[in-house]
Amino acid sequence: MTIVGRGTLHNGSSAAIRISERDVPNLYGLDSKGRIATIELYGEYDWAPPPGIPSRGNVVLQPGETVTYEVRDATLASMIIPVTHWYSGTESGSVQMYYDTASSLCNITGMADGTGKSIANTFTPKS
Repeated sequence: MTIVGRGTLHNGSSAAIRISERDVPNLYGLDSKGRIATIELYGEYDWAPPPGIPSRGNVVLQPGETVTYEVRDATLASMIIPVTHWYSGTESGSVQMYYDTASSLCNITGMADGTGKSIANTFTPKS
């Protein structure tokens, strides 16, 4: 089966941020105790540089900009059975974001741990 997750990433800071173009926020499949049963780490942003300009492997978001992304991965149905909820957030370790200025070496985080959104898993295995 194929897991598909879609989301948006918003730059709420006062400076441009840079993110690797394949490093989307992690999508976690959580079991009934909130433990990670499955994880999807990579995806694609709905972003491209202007025509004829190389991407350099990064998405740059200016202050106030938002970009959508998609995670798509084939996995075994048995990996989905224990999942009660799908969770995604930009807390530290889920997606690495950096200020886009050479003078700043600060790593920034998107949100406090556990404050992302989750949705119930509606997968029902066929008998």
